[in-house]
Amino acid sequence: MPASVSPLSRRALLAGAALLGMGMSVVAQPLMLSEAERRTLTLAARTMFPHPLLSDAPYRGIIDFAFPDSDAAKVAAARGAVARLDAGGPPFAARAEAARHAALAPLIADPFFQGLRVGVLIGLYADLGVTRRFGYQGPSIKEGGYSERGFDALPWLPSPKGLEASRWPI
Repeated sequence: MPASVSPLSRRALLAGAALLGMGMSVVAQPLMLSEAERRTLTLAARTMFPHPLLSDAPYRGIIDFAFPDSDAAKVAAARGAVARLDAGGPPFAARAEAARHAALAPLIADPFFQGLRVGVLIGLYADLGVTRRFGYQGPSIKEGGYSERGFDALPWLPSPKGLEASRWPI
């Protein structure tokens, strides 16, 4: 050990390095997605699964759940996706629906957007509040199943011709 370096200064050096490392980790913490970035991802989710009956709240809830601010990798991936959506024109959120479709179409095979699509698919249609807006009444096993509970009484489906009064054979 060189005479000019004492054990105390080594400890001080290590302590300083540790403090510097902690300071670096605080600086390197992921920044939250901005409101504009969350809005862009919400609109991308709505563009994939458009439902005029729904507000943006269910879509936004899925985005907030899927991209927590504590996950640096997800935040970085979301920022990259927003940058790709915003590229080549006005921001994605400022575009008309047809232009949003056109911007999203070439990106849909991208792994990020495939993951987003599956997440929205599962999150949206597993939400009982959402499915009730579509007319789903919940499980029917207690009422004898759907054949006894009006399985064909969904107002958003077109009425089949000639089958209104008949029962399907089992």
